[in-house]
Amino acid sequence: DFTQLIVCSSEDKENFLGVLIMKKSLNFKLLLWAFLSIFTVASALTAYSAKKLYEELLARSSAESKSYAEDIAAEVEQKIARAFEVTRSTAKSLAQLKDSKHQIKLSREEAVKLLELQFKEHPTIFGFNTGWEPNSFDGKDTEHIKKNDYHDSSGRFVPYLTRRNDGTVKVEPLLDYDKEGAGDYYL
Repeated sequence: DFTQLIVCSSEDKENFLGVLIMKKSLNFKLLLWAFLSIFTVASALTAYSAKKLYEELLARSSAESKSYAEDIAAEVEQKIARAFEVTRSTAKSLAQLKDSKHQIKLSREEAVKLLELQFKEHPTIFGFNTGWEPNSFDGKDTEHIKKNDYHDSSGRFVPYLTRRNDGTVKVEPLLDYDKEGAGDYYL
């Protein structure tokens, strides 16, 4: 083993330490600059990627939401169109049956049964009614004053069908059809 002994003066020691610190300081500065540069570039790339990903996800979710809403709207439109068709055809049938030229006559009870049948066949319809002018259904309003669940105090034929919570059909007379405000749909 060979050991070498270096003898230095105190001034040499200070210069040596100064050079060493300066060298380390320069290395540290270079490393710090490189680290900060890499960190800045990586942060910028991450931020840019995150922004692009956010914009893409936003566009995709917007397109999917729009498509979903259009599908739901088409489904609702179809159900409403079907309900209107059922209503129109039932109204037309009742009007034809009440026509004096028509040979088949329908009683009020049979008309209500027809309404119930249509109502039960179309579960998306939540209310179904027919309201007739005084004595225009069969000319027998006075005979039907409060006779059953679908005649009011005037005896007019004004059945209104709704669904109960248990799914059964409730038949009652239309209310307030002759009052301004509540009965505006009729007046």
